Amino acid sequence: MLGFYTDYLDLTDAQQAQMKDIINKAKPTIQPLMQQLAASRRQLQQLESASSIDEATVRSVATQQSQTMTELIVQKAHIKNEMMQVLTADQKAKLAKFAARRQQRFQRHMQAPAENQ
Repeated sequence: MLGFYTDYLDLTDAQQAQMKDIINKAKPTIQPLMQQLAASRRQLQQLESASSIDEATVRSVATQQSQTMTELIVQKAHIKNEMMQVLTADQKAKLAKFAARRQQRFQRHMQAPAENQ
């Protein structure tokens, strides 16, 4: 993500340093969550390939995975919010335009399969 911000928004060296600090500060929180998510994915794969399905265990792992994803989304929002505070008004506007174009492309992509049916 930092590479995108650096190139697309033409970040100054000071802005890059601030964003690296934000990312480094978040790593101790994010890394364990990513490890939990990977572990639950592996566990679900094992449950799916078992000779019979243990629905209660699948539901339990899925619930745990959902909670981990929720926490990751919250952490990402915190990180992005902090990073946005580093940007100038022009950089924020450029990023908003990029996000709007991306959303439009996504919407067109989602409509295309429905039209082909």
